[in-house]
Amino acid sequence: MLGETVIAIGNAYGYADTITRGIISALHRRVEVNTNQFYENLIQTDASINPGNSGGPLINIQGDAIGVNVAVRVGAQSIGFAIPMDRAMAVAKEILMNRSQQRIDVGLNLAVTFQERSPRVTVADVSRNSLASNAGLKKDDVITHVNGDAIGWPAFVYQQLLQSQRGDKIEVTVERTGTSRVLYLSMQDILPKDDVLSIRAWEEIGIRVEPIKFKAVNKQNNYRGGLKITAVKAASPATEEGLRTGDILLGLHKWETVTFENLNYVLNTEMFQTRKPMPFYIYRNEDFLYGELFQQ
Repeated sequence: MLGETVIAIGNAYGYADTITRGIISALHRRVEVNTNQFYENLIQTDASINPGNSGGPLINIQGDAIGVNVAVRVGAQSIGFAIPMDRAMAVAKEILMNRSQQRIDVGLNLAVTFQERSPRVTVADVSRNSLASNAGLKKDDVITHVNGDAIGWPAFVYQQLLQSQRGDKIEVTVERTGTSRVLYLSMQDILPKDDVLSIRAWEEIGIRVEPIKFKAVNKQNNYRGGLKITAVKAASPATEEGLRTGDILLGLHKWETVTFENLNYVLNTEMFQTRKPMPFYIYRNEDFLYGELFQQ
């Protein structure tokens, strides 16, 4: 609310856990970062936000995180901005939902509703003949707990799904027509971890791969192995750089790619996540070749 007291927390200029106080000055601000990038619907506050505060929470006097500190107005005093928490959590929900569906499609679409300013996880849709429908979940159910933990945002439900293992039974407590009941999601069809990583490589680079021992090729080298490319996706970074079926991916940047775990590590690096050009090394037709991947 306008005029509401808020507190910004972060590592301002490297000083850990710096706390500043102010009020909400305005809502729904549009801030241009440059000609190609801008933020919309931001919370403006006069709580001091400095370099190092970005990513930290903006909280109210009740201790609720209401925003994520993101920007300041250069040259101004006490003009800072935060992404509203409901928008930040909506993005987190989409990311975690997509990741969980790569492992297993539970058939569960969740939304957030508010009751007296408190978020509630509501079932927006349940696919027919899905794990969610088999467990007894229905549209408009309100999920209050997962495995005994109180749940306030859909992102936390998908996080639990991502952390589950094959054969687990996830305990889901729901409110329906004024009564509380416990249901169980049976996680029988989770993809093996290597399959999950293979799907990720297909979506983010455009290749399907399988591990191969490098001693199978006829050349002296220091490589322990690689990932053989079994398919290349059209209109992908791999296609743009000329990667082909049969190539052996030996490394990305300074990291070897012998296993799916190696590849997963690279995909999680800051260099890859920030879409910087990444050198790659392959073996093709008894030749060692290299190039750079430019992500789309």
